[in-house]
Amino acid sequence: MNGLSALLLAALLPTGSGVAAAKPPPHPAMRDDTIPTTTVEDAHLALRVEFHFDAGHHVLRIRYLLNNRGKTAVALFDRGDSVAVAQGKLKAGMAAAVTSEQGKDGLSLSHRALPLRKPAPTVPPAPLAARVAAGGQLGGDVLADTDNAARVRYCLGVAPFDTTLFSSPQPVDGVDLWRASFDVVGTQKLLCTPWFDTAQRKFTSR
Repeated sequence: MNGLSALLLAALLPTGSGVAAAKPPPHPAMRDDTIPTTTVEDAHLALRVEFHFDAGHHVLRIRYLLNNRGKTAVALFDRGDSVAVAQGKLKAGMAAAVTSEQGKDGLSLSHRALPLRKPAPTVPPAPLAARVAAGGQLGGDVLADTDNAARVRYCLGVAPFDTTLFSSPQPVDGVDLWRASFDVVGTQKLLCTPWFDTAQRKFTSR
């Protein structure tokens, strides 16, 4: 992250909040037609995403809302991991910072359950997930550094809520938070937006 990006993030976020917003609203208001917005649908899931891009500072604000229109609950992997919460780097129930991966097609910014590293650390960072009930919705609001990327997309990891893979439920600030087994990585699906052209400030068709 460059100096200007760091200063902007510090100005926008409260002290000690990290990269994620202090308390992302569970139901972000998405009404302004001038803001680049896209919806990704998969079966009974609909992910609505807004991109607020500051080209001068290479900072992208991502506001997202997942609607579960199905008849069963799903797990939403945007709440970080158990180690980050235990170390005080992330408040339980908050949306975590996104991970970044530069590929040949552009920069992918993701919330997802990460596999266990090898060799495994002494205290494994177990994925944390928000349970979204049937007919429910949950969202978040985070900032990310895009550097000089020409194309950016956002991906959100979701999976069926298999009760055998989750434990230690913790309701916090309206979020039904659960600790996940690393086996969820194999059941996870990524919902990804189309690529966003940072020069044209719009989502593209491919």
